[in-house]
Amino acid sequence: MSRYREELQEQREQLKHKLNTMLPDSPQEQEFQTQLQEIEQKLQQLAVFPPPPEPDPLRDAYLRRVLKTTSRLELSGIDRKATGTDANSCLNLEAVYTALLTLSSEHKETLLASLPREEGQARRLSALEMMNRQKRLVLLGDPGSGKTTFVKFVTLCLAGAWLDDPQANFLRLTAPLPDEEGKPTDEPQPWEAGLLLPVQVVLRDFAAKGLPAPGQPAKAKHLWDYIVKNLEENMLSAFIPQLQHYFQEQGGLLLLDGLDEVPEADRRRGQIKQIVEDFTLLFPDCRILVTSRTYAYQKQDWKLDGFHETILAPFSKGQIRCFVDRWYQHIAAVRSMDRDNAQGRAERLKQAISRNDRLYSLAERPLLLTLMASLHAWRGGSLPEKRGDLYAEATDLLLDWWEQDKVVRNADGQIVVRQTSLSELLKVGKERVQQVLMFLAFEAHQGQPDLVGTADVPEERLVGQLMDICRNDKVNPVLLVEYLSDRAGLLVPRGVKVYSFPHRTFQEYLAACHLADEENYPDTVVRLAREDPNRWREVVLLVGGIGKTAMRWSLVNELCPYPPENGKRLPVNAWSALLAGQVLYESLSIERLSSANQSCVERLRDWLTAILTEQTPFDSAPFDSVPFDSAPFDSAPFDSAPFDFAPFDSVPFDSAQGTGTGKPFPATERALAGNILNKTGDSRAGVGCRPLSGVEGRGVEGRGVEGRGVEGRGVEGSIRLPDIVWCEVPEGTFLMGSDPQQDPPEKILEEFLELYDVPDDQIPALKKLIWSEQPQHEVLLSSYHISRYVVTNAQYYTFVTNGGYTERWKECWSPEGWIWKEQENIRGPESYREPFGTGNHPVVGVSWYEASAFCQWLTLHLRASGDLTGTQFIRLPTEAEWERAARGEEGQIYPWGNEFDPNRLNYYKIGLGATSPVGCFPCGVSPCGCEDMAGNVWEWCQDWYNDEYYAKSPLKDPAGPASGSGRVLRGGSWNDDAGNCRSAVRLRGGPGGRDDFVGFRLLRTPS
Repeated sequence: MSRYREELQEQREQLKHKLNTMLPDSPQEQEFQTQLQEIEQKLQQLAVFPPPPEPDPLRDAYLRRVLKTTSRLELSGIDRKATGTDANSCLNLEAVYTALLTLSSEHKETLLASLPREEGQARRLSALEMMNRQKRLVLLGDPGSGKTTFVKFVTLCLAGAWLDDPQANFLRLTAPLPDEEGKPTDEPQPWEAGLLLPVQVVLRDFAAKGLPAPGQPAKAKHLWDYIVKNLEENMLSAFIPQLQHYFQEQGGLLLLDGLDEVPEADRRRGQIKQIVEDFTLLFPDCRILVTSRTYAYQKQDWKLDGFHETILAPFSKGQIRCFVDRWYQHIAAVRSMDRDNAQGRAERLKQAISRNDRLYSLAERPLLLTLMASLHAWRGGSLPEKRGDLYAEATDLLLDWWEQDKVVRNADGQIVVRQTSLSELLKVGKERVQQVLMFLAFEAHQGQPDLVGTADVPEERLVGQLMDICRNDKVNPVLLVEYLSDRAGLLVPRGVKVYSFPHRTFQEYLAACHLADEENYPDTVVRLAREDPNRWREVVLLVGGIGKTAMRWSLVNELCPYPPENGKRLPVNAWSALLAGQVLYESLSIERLSSANQSCVERLRDWLTAILTEQTPFDSAPFDSVPFDSAPFDSAPFDSAPFDFAPFDSVPFDSAQGTGTGKPFPATERALAGNILNKTGDSRAGVGCRPLSGVEGRGVEGRGVEGRGVEGRGVEGSIRLPDIVWCEVPEGTFLMGSDPQQDPPEKILEEFLELYDVPDDQIPALKKLIWSEQPQHEVLLSSYHISRYVVTNAQYYTFVTNGGYTERWKECWSPEGWIWKEQENIRGPESYREPFGTGNHPVVGVSWYEASAFCQWLTLHLRASGDLTGTQFIRLPTEAEWERAARGEEGQIYPWGNEFDPNRLNYYKIGLGATSPVGCFPCGVSPCGCEDMAGNVWEWCQDWYNDEYYAKSPLKDPAGPASGSGRVLRGGSWNDDAGNCRSAVRLRGGPGGRDDFVGFRLLRTPS
């Protein structure tokens, strides 16, 4: 039995003894009972894990070193006053680590993809659970999303489990995920892989020291030799045979961190791929985790064969709250802060983040949340709200740490200055030092070969620039090198005679400061952005957040000087306009504009609409094939470009005008354009709202549903109604269901089972689901009109703000829906992180009950306004009506044809990780003119669901079964694979189910 378990059992017996001897209902009884329950729970959880083996001197020496190197989180942005009195103090990783979630959902990974549960949302899988499920895993994420921290934490806990560490162990590794309030849930994260021996490798270091010469074959032996060399350098040579035997016989865990940081020059990443794949053959039982930035891994040549991929999700509300609580608990412990004071500051920080959308979007990134927490503690409980201000203060903090006096304590405990500050050494002001760093950042960024990671700053260049401003005759280059080599903060040593900034964010921010300070601003910024937008995008956005409002508007106007007229729709102008839109979105307000700035906004609106709807071509010729590196802290999820642009082949723009290749902008950029367009005012027909016609200044009278009027219910002229564009579907026949010759169910099942690890007990339900699409049969439908787009947030909120969830419109709800709403205390759609709530995105988080109530409400208002006759009404389409609109008369597999095309829909491989603005994929339009009928969101249909309905359904206007346990869902979503986005796919959803991938479309009956 482990020492830790023995200690817990001793504590349990002591508490039991105290409780037995304690008077009933004494003040401490409840406290002791709670402690006893916690100990019992830990013992129960420990019982499922293997106990640590008997001590082994060689193995334990290795593991103690692993424990030491991973237990402290080196973050060069942590203020020493926030974490301790030592300038070199670090975060205690175990104390502050918050479990990470991925974009993979429980339903996707079990293959019942996107099927809403009866209540609540589909559960996101944690990074640990994905690692538990997949023996070979690539963990993808944006900069600062927590990839490296996760690697260190897993390594730490596994090493601690071997060593029976009381803090880092299986219990900490599998700690429950936080709920929405940041409190731990009941269930621990699963870990069934047992006690694995971890080996962590930083791939950038391995590429620099362990790879063969460029062009030479790369084998697993190169990686093993590198591991061996590191062990030898740490006097652990005797452990090498034991480690090799363990990896060959029992497996182990190899953690390869930072594939994106391996230079692409000389095809070094290709060599890494060869080595990793060869390693899987040499050590078949070994589990392997690889981390990489999302966009850097999308190139097919770099993908690892046999590896599953998952993307880290932004921090949820619960994760943010959990981290802040842990942070301040850590602060209280290391600074001897009063517990109530620390808890109060934690609450203030959580409130500040939750009340400010911009701060919340920043806090979704773990690294930036850490800096925010550090600044919050440093400032005594306040925080800058703008990203540029936040970066400025974080940069000042890092510069202060790098530049300040270094002190030690002598034998008597007195503080002695070991090194003066850099500005004092050079006899110049701190501002001059910062100007040098700004120039070096700009120069390094401009000349960096790779557009990922941080650039190398040669020691000779750094020293030369500092010597140029030096006013101290006693300082020479040798002394300055010695001084800099012992520093950490805004510049950190990366190798022999090489420095770099601690994160690309700071390199970009300092480069932006340099450009903003130039005399010819904004000309140089605009020129660089137009010449090389991939390199300068984030720098331009940061420049847009620096200085006064007039400076920002001058930048926007120069980036977007003319509208997208004939002869101006060049790709470079479109990219430049998109950048201008981002600056506007992040750093400016569109209220109370001057006439010049109003004209600029109108130009931007035209460009953004053209980009979103694929009217403006993307030409890859002037730019790199990798999309914009849109920054570690850009608005999620539109900063992870999905893949190479070669496949884009939609309808070209008029090439006679010299507009380029005619390829559209990548989906991530179109979605971003749509988000910005929403801020400037998305005026596309069918997306937003319109005034209630003909009733200005007075109430409305008219006949409502079932003869009830709306007189006296306050339908004032100020109300706005959804602006719906209708697509006509004439009377006629079509083929409904799957053709087993074109779409064999056996093949669909086989492909699903190849993609996903489906438990045996779920395969029968999966088969039933797939076979429910058959038999294919001819159906005759009467004519109807269906909405071009799904209902948007802007449109749905007219219902919410008009009292749709109150007694005022109770008659619009079915009796079952009203009871459900009252029992669940529903007052509006489920709220999700951005961009789900953006006005021109599909409304999600609405149940079938809510969608139906909206239809009834809209029927009343459209009859009152004269847009409907007394016999017409709005409702959800039946699944037959939906399928006819999606696939046309011939029963094609997808809205556009029988061949899958990833450029025509928002599905999970696009990489958005969220809904997209409606109309973002016009090349995926259906035969009748409907958009987004494949992907984006599943759509509620009117029918009850029945697996066997097709075998007995009527051949004319089928309305579905008379009853059932769920309603039909159609179309697939952003969270689904291609198979689930076929037009014939049927899914069942409980009528009270709400999820972030379910919305609805409208049908208008004929007059």
